[in-house]
Amino acid sequence: MRAARRPPGVGLRFGGAPAGRATAPPQIPRRRIAPLLVGALLVGCGVAGRPLPPGPAAPDRPTELRVRATADGFEVTARLPTRDLDGEPLGADPAVRLAVFVDRADCRGVPDAVGAPPLRLTAARDRPVDVRVVALRGRQAGPVARTHARWGPPPPPPEPPLAFVDAAGAVQLSWLPPPPPVDAVRVLRDGVRVAEAPADAAAFTDAAPAGEHAYALVALTPDAASAPSAAARVRVPAQEPR
Repeated sequence: MRAARRPPGVGLRFGGAPAGRATAPPQIPRRRIAPLLVGALLVGCGVAGRPLPPGPAAPDRPTELRVRATADGFEVTARLPTRDLDGEPLGADPAVRLAVFVDRADCRGVPDAVGAPPLRLTAARDRPVDVRVVALRGRQAGPVARTHARWGPPPPPPEPPLAFVDAAGAVQLSWLPPPPPVDAVRVLRDGVRVAEAPADAAAFTDAAPAGEHAYALVALTPDAASAPSAAARVRVPAQEPR
């Protein structure tokens, strides 16, 4: 049985504030309290909004949160939740994204970064930073994931990959495994992450769309990420209709 939806009198808005207060608000299920509290903390910077009508539940907590040092700050990665707090699948909802707050225990005001991971941050290098991440769905904010990080020099960029298009039209990539402490490699196509693989895997197959593409690698350690390597370029031919 599904939990009751958020009552119309409790209006939360990301970047706004409740426009009014219900005179006798109904009881709110315990699993909905967390997103309401977080949502209330996100209203420190913005204009007041109207009460929101009942809508989809907030997303669940992000998982696999990791903060790595980069040449100019930090990058934040996390796995987006697959379900909301009512247990319903989120699917490929484009409205679900991450919001990152640095050294702000109340998650108040405008986030330091919003979007799909990995997210880039410019933060202090001389002390540990407190990083809190929530998943957003429209104006609904879910529970907080938290970690600490301290900046350290990232590894150098790896050698560029070797790339060619095979007879089936797939792009075949290979690389020389970077030395420790690098333990993983991120594959970029046209500057966008398409995969991460163990560094010693030394190969990846990409089903890229037709056209010209540039592939680069990022060396990853548990605590840092390099700048991208030089790019290898390939042209994927359009597939003949059968």
